[in-house]
Amino acid sequence: MNIEIVRSYSEKVNMGNYQTFDSFCSAKCEVDEKEADQKSKELYEFCKEQVKKEIKEYREEVEKPKEEYQGLVVEKKLNFKDVKLNGD
Repeated sequence: MNIEIVRSYSEKVNMGNYQTFDSFCSAKCEVDEKEADQKSKELYEFCKEQVKKEIKEYREEVEKPKEEYQGLVVEKKLNFKDVKLNGD
């Protein structure tokens, strides 16, 4: 007898400044009843890995220094070695 298994995983991460990032993954498959426990664990691990991967990619994107956008400097860290003051 075949059964359908649906597993999901979600996580909400505090990104600072009152911002959160939500990630959710759901997967399903149809398996023989004898394989249900093992496949259920595999689906859960798959979903968890996908969420963790998405969170990591989002963090990397958010945390990388921003460059110029239409002539404006956006969230770029200042390097005071490169700043020249009045006649220096």
